[in-house]
Amino acid sequence: MGFFLIGSSPFILSPKKQQLNPFATSSDSTYTWETQRIGLDSVVNARELGGYVMQDGRRVKRGLLLRGGGLAKASDSDMQRLEQEFKVSYVFDFRTEGEVVHAPDKELRSARHIWLPTIDPN
Repeated sequence: MGFFLIGSSPFILSPKKQQLNPFATSSDSTYTWETQRIGLDSVVNARELGGYVMQDGRRVKRGLLLRGGGLAKASDSDMQRLEQEFKVSYVFDFRTEGEVVHAPDKELRSARHIWLPTIDPN
């Protein structure tokens, strides 16, 4: 079972190493934006969130939590990889209603899609 996060996530703030995971310890220098990329050519900013060390010393499980900028322009091969290689079963979309209307995502057949906008439009 895998999870794919789309758009503004409370877990992802910027492509700077320590800001990728605000819960990571300051000694966590192994994981950077570059080392976490998962090689999806048509999905912007697609990367793995596993491996980060949390403040309590535990690590986020590898291969379970992915994030990307959206699936609207995802190629068939990237969609197939998300379904078969990464076994994504849930897609959490944190984008605003306007973003979703402007660029609706392709749907993974293997996944339940859940829209959870995190930015208040007011």
